[in-house]
Amino acid sequence: MPSLVISSAASLGPLSIEVFGPTGAHQNSSPILLSSAVSTATLPDLAKGTYAIVATRPNGEALVRQVKVEAQPTNAFIDIVTGNQDSFLWQEAQRGFVPTASPSETVRLPNSLSSTGFANSVSGAARATLESIAANNAVQAELLPGSRGPQQPDADAGQGALYDLCSWEFVNGSWSEREPIDPTDVTPDYVRVPTGGGIGTSATAYALLDQSGFGPIVVVPRFRDGLSLTFLAEGLSAQGSADRAQNPSAARVPVAIAVPRNSRAADLLAALNAPSLPNALELWRQDTANTPTEGALEILADKNDDLMAAVLASHFLARFDPTAAPVNWLSNLMRRLPDYADPPVLLAWRLISGGLEGSGDTTRIQQLFEDASSKQCCLFARTRPLLTQGNRLYNRKIRSIDPSQGVVASPEIFLNYAAEAGGLESFWGIEPRRPGQLSQPLVGPLGVQVRLKDGEFLLP
Repeated sequence: MPSLVISSAASLGPLSIEVFGPTGAHQNSSPILLSSAVSTATLPDLAKGTYAIVATRPNGEALVRQVKVEAQPTNAFIDIVTGNQDSFLWQEAQRGFVPTASPSETVRLPNSLSSTGFANSVSGAARATLESIAANNAVQAELLPGSRGPQQPDADAGQGALYDLCSWEFVNGSWSEREPIDPTDVTPDYVRVPTGGGIGTSATAYALLDQSGFGPIVVVPRFRDGLSLTFLAEGLSAQGSADRAQNPSAARVPVAIAVPRNSRAADLLAALNAPSLPNALELWRQDTANTPTEGALEILADKNDDLMAAVLASHFLARFDPTAAPVNWLSNLMRRLPDYADPPVLLAWRLISGGLEGSGDTTRIQQLFEDASSKQCCLFARTRPLLTQGNRLYNRKIRSIDPSQGVVASPEIFLNYAAEAGGLESFWGIEPRRPGQLSQPLVGPLGVQVRLKDGEFLLP
């Protein structure tokens, strides 16, 4: 009987595959997952006829292919047309974070929102979130023609609102402001910021702050191969929903797209941030070629000199296989990255997932959450929710914000202003230690300025 060989372009990242036969019945008895590591799967012994292949991305977007299976093995290749690899946002389009277009089309496409002035700058789950936020805000504020969100009271209708591109470096446990940086690309929908890679344990925070000193802040770990970070005009236009306590949808506003340049790290981050990913652990097995978990983590941290990728992998395991990461290895990661909240939070939840053996373990878990609460930096978006839940379960006093004393804000305050940036730590605030708004606006420009007018980025 004929077989069906399904393959995808490795640049598409993780795809959950479902195959439906001529009668509409499922053909794959177990989930199929394609990724940048393993991009081919074969279904043997199929009857002749027309089959539908549904490839679902981590962001919920589905790619559908129809193929006719004949007597001989039939090949079905899943790909999208997005121009060449050197084009702007090519990697983001391949992975479904932004809409795709053929080389003869413009990148900007019409969308489903009420105003024709909207630019369809994101896809999948992020698009659904922005639509929800816009719909909820419309109940409370008038949507201006051609704008993406409620009118900002401090924005000049003729000139638009100015935003300063700012950045801070996290080294030796504290944040310090960097020299102003220039964006690498500015289009009506996007501002891309320069992010470097290399060996090291530092992190960088990037922000677009309005003239009151408030805006979205994204923390970028120092991956060995670097990461692409792109701010969204639509996200900034939804600033009225920054405080989730006053946002009827309570959703994180998507403010940026983040894609590691290493394809396998990009797969793990996309999966970690996915609403759901069937057979997610298959992605780990493909990525590590069935190497034992501790050995695979050591390869990332030591052989590849990429500690941040090892933290990402530990987060992935904490979500999809909570008892897989060895306790001793996580303890070692905590010693190697003593200034970040992620390792103690991951270790605490690994101990909880393994079951408590006595009061000594409880005390250790309490100490780990207390230690994590004192750190000034989280790397990934999952860390603060896990830390907040841990503090509540183990009755540790949650630290309150006191900027004059340099005290770290409570994880809950960060969560009240949490934003969405592809799985990275992100929130609305005034600097990396201070979520929320200032009572008194800042004076003077803070960095290189970008103008947002009618929901579009412009250089002043």
